[in-house]
Amino acid sequence: MVVVKTTLGQGSGFVYDDKGHIVTNWHVVEGQTSAEVMFYDESWSSAVIAGIDPFADIAVITASRTPAGAAPLVLGNSSLCSVGQEIVAVGAPFGLTGSLSSGYIGQLNKRIEVSGVPLVVDVMQIDLSIAPGSSGGPLLDIEARVLGITNAGAGFGINFAIPSNVISRVASSIVEKSYYQHPYVGLSSRDLDPDVIEELRVQNVSPDQTGMMIMEVLPGLPGAEAGLQAAVTTVVNGQTAYIAKDIIIGVDGRTVQTYEDWAAYVEEHVSPGQQITVKLWRSGTIAEVTVTPTARPQYSG
Repeated sequence: MVVVKTTLGQGSGFVYDDKGHIVTNWHVVEGQTSAEVMFYDESWSSAVIAGIDPFADIAVITASRTPAGAAPLVLGNSSLCSVGQEIVAVGAPFGLTGSLSSGYIGQLNKRIEVSGVPLVVDVMQIDLSIAPGSSGGPLLDIEARVLGITNAGAGFGINFAIPSNVISRVASSIVEKSYYQHPYVGLSSRDLDPDVIEELRVQNVSPDQTGMMIMEVLPGLPGAEAGLQAAVTTVVNGQTAYIAKDIIIGVDGRTVQTYEDWAAYVEEHVSPGQQITVKLWRSGTIAEVTVTPTARPQYSG
């Protein structure tokens, strides 16, 4: 674990490889071109920002030197994590370098909104203490394998971590190419459940229908090119209602009930230019279409 300091303030990070690369949160180094890094022996090194991915809140920085013994941490497989699994976080909350807190994984594959961070990846919900200054530090299992990057949270004591399998994809691409590209289909949707079906007054589905009802398909993007269809509005008893056209219920043989199911698979296993098979509830019948995601437009702030 390392301390990362910029003109924005201080965060945490960890040694990723033996070439001086360090992983931290994007928001720790947002807008910066350089940083200072303090290692376990309290020695400091200058560092440059190698690349960033705001959509996963991940940045890779390159230290000009690393002390002997600053061995890279080993990434674990976050797909094997389970709710209730014991975890440990190491960081520098409020500047208290090397502080450790322990707890459990509270939930997996959750979609959250964090002020100032444009997350599109699913995250782990964790119940251990993460305070300002610890953001970017490693979340470890009891065998010291990295399961995620911790973040100071979304408020109300709910903290989260970016999963290690996302870190692996993003960091390795940044080290190799200085950037990472997320897959992008070009649609918006609503997760269906009885409450949403009643709220939107969806006319042509059963109350127990699940899946991602497509609400908008952006022209000129892969979803539109594959012929995906958005729900249309109508008026029932003087109120706006919807008629579902396409509801995503699977991808590459995996069941999709919510956007979180979709993102958990697509963000971990799919790259721009890679074909996927999308299973649809299509106006009452079941259909499959092939979609080739493009790259998500770069974050513009």
